[in-house]
Amino acid sequence: MDRVLLNLARLNVGWKTFKKLLSTAGSVGDIPDFVNRANNVEGIRRATIDRLKSVDWNYPAEEELERLGIDYVTRFSPDYPERLKLLDKPPYVLFFKGKWSLMSRRIVTVVGSRKATPEGREIAFDVARDYAKKGWVVASGGAVGIDTASHRGALDEGCTIAVLGSSLDRPYPSCNFKLFKEIEEKGLLVSPFYPGTSARRYHFPLRNAVLASIAERVVVVEAGARSGSLITARWAFRFGVPVFAVDLPAEGNRLLLQLGARPISIKKRDAGGDPILELLDRPLDVDEIARRLNIDIAQLQVKLLELELKGLVRRLPGGFYKRA
Repeated sequence: MDRVLLNLARLNVGWKTFKKLLSTAGSVGDIPDFVNRANNVEGIRRATIDRLKSVDWNYPAEEELERLGIDYVTRFSPDYPERLKLLDKPPYVLFFKGKWSLMSRRIVTVVGSRKATPEGREIAFDVARDYAKKGWVVASGGAVGIDTASHRGALDEGCTIAVLGSSLDRPYPSCNFKLFKEIEEKGLLVSPFYPGTSARRYHFPLRNAVLASIAERVVVVEAGARSGSLITARWAFRFGVPVFAVDLPAEGNRLLLQLGARPISIKKRDAGGDPILELLDRPLDVDEIARRLNIDIAQLQVKLLELELKGLVRRLPGGFYKRA
């Protein structure tokens, strides 16, 4: 049965087609024979049937996954998250690297905008770190901005789950490659997409729905009016999962608070109060920063790393740093 499911996933057969095949064939194991005999199936395009007829159902997909270091669970596995089955289009296979056992822990999903403010990124880091310190597993979507800060904060005190909008052998965004390797080693990487699948805009709603379905709480740190994190929040509302929104002036946050999200009030950070951040409106190298602040270089590098992990500064080529 698993091989049939994996080969359907390899062909990128969607939930609607899979559901129709399953109900018509009677069981997963009967799908290949049914497809080979069928000419027309109501609700499935003829081109799709022709494509399925060309599938090598004996293709050793399990061996391919093993070579790539990727494991999987199917919708029919006892390890498959129950609430995930409530999605309109649940993935019938989930691929993962890392510790699947984290799925049985208390999970809080912390999400927000890619184009986050420095304050939003710092809040995300702190919120995720605080939850991890209390024993929660922090889940997020692996994107730049709030997601990255959330993963970093969680790893500072515990572990994290990243749910991707691409396959695990093509993790997106590529700028987070080192972060994804660290999550693979210390946490869990998850994807509903078979290897070889690049990120596409239409993949992310499913990624966001998965993030809601595995969580006991959802925290939106900072979101625009069209942020994908609002999809995560809406699914959480639908599941009855508590939704929290940080009390920031972002349009998405205001909308969620109007819809009944619980507010999180956090004392505003005074970014200008950090002398390093005050200097970094333009790129400066470490020596110049140390000279201007009269600070030991080793101490400065520790502080710069901390600010970089929080997403407040960016490291540039040549040893330069700039405020994010």
